[in-house]
Amino acid sequence: MLSIRTASVRYFIVLYYLFLVALHFATRDPKKPFDEQAITYSIIIFVICGVLAAVKMSPVRLFGLSLDKLSGRLFLFILPVFLVSNVFLIVLDLVLSGTAFEPRSFSIRILLNALFPIGQIRAFGEELVFRGFLLSKTVSRDKKVFWAANVIQTLIFTSLHGLIPMPLGAKIVLILFVVTISILYGLLNRKFQSLLPSAILHSTNGLIQNLMSVV
Repeated sequence: MLSIRTASVRYFIVLYYLFLVALHFATRDPKKPFDEQAITYSIIIFVICGVLAAVKMSPVRLFGLSLDKLSGRLFLFILPVFLVSNVFLIVLDLVLSGTAFEPRSFSIRILLNALFPIGQIRAFGEELVFRGFLLSKTVSRDKKVFWAANVIQTLIFTSLHGLIPMPLGAKIVLILFVVTISILYGLLNRKFQSLLPSAILHSTNGLIQNLMSVV
């Protein structure tokens, strides 16, 4: 049976991502295209949760959303990864653009989209699929099984990022970074027996970069 804490977080996650979708539609610039991946993952998450509800199966065990083994030490582990990954992404963006970040003209719409980027749905959806569905069943098993699953999810996750159009040199650097981060995300999830560490890290990457564009 779900603990009160786990159930509360589950409902909060659902409501939060529903809020992100609604905010995106309410504030998006009509001249710009939709974030297709975010919308796709929204549909995937909605369908999966609907199926789980219909068969009365909890998403906690399926996707590794348990909070039972989380503790205050979590932030001691994710903070270094958070800092390094965001610095890397900012530097890579600067290299690709060839210019420093240029603040956009301020508006409430821009601020809301920076604080609650629709890309968080894409990030959380990727975590559900790769570190959740593909990895959660192995985090409590022996190291060989876990590492085999961790390598497989890393290869699939990295191959998708390899499709991002960019110069070859930058793509090689990005691929090496994604491999490293993906392995680390899997290890963090194994340590805390939860998907939440990697979900927090992945979701905040876009948030930090978005905020830099409006400050």
